[in-house]
Amino acid sequence: MTYTHDIGNGQRLVVENDGDSTQIALSSGDSGQQQNQSAGFTTGKWSKPPELFRTTNDQVLRLESNKRHSVDQRSRSSNPIDEQRPRSEECGKTHA
Repeated sequence: MTYTHDIGNGQRLVVENDGDSTQIALSSGDSGQQQNQSAGFTTGKWSKPPELFRTTNDQVLRLESNKRHSVDQRSRSSNPIDEQRPRSEECGKTHA
C-alpha cells in the first residue's frame, strides 16, 4: 500500500508498505528543481494505516505493524506549523 501526505511548504511525504518493508520518501520543490530523500525499514505488514502527527517544530510518522520495532526519524520543517498541540492526520491512500 502507498500513502501520500502534503506536509506543506511544497513538501510531500510518501509511505509505502510492501510485505515486511516500508519505504519513506520526502520530496520537495517543483518538477524542475525536485529534491528527494528516502529511507527503508523492515517493519512487517502494517496493521493499520499510517498517521502523521504535527507539533510546532516536528512531524512524527506513526506506523503500527505485526513486528515490534521503533524508529525515531524526525523531520524539522523550515516553516514550523503554528499549533500548540500535536495533531493526528491519516495519510491519504493513493492505491492498494
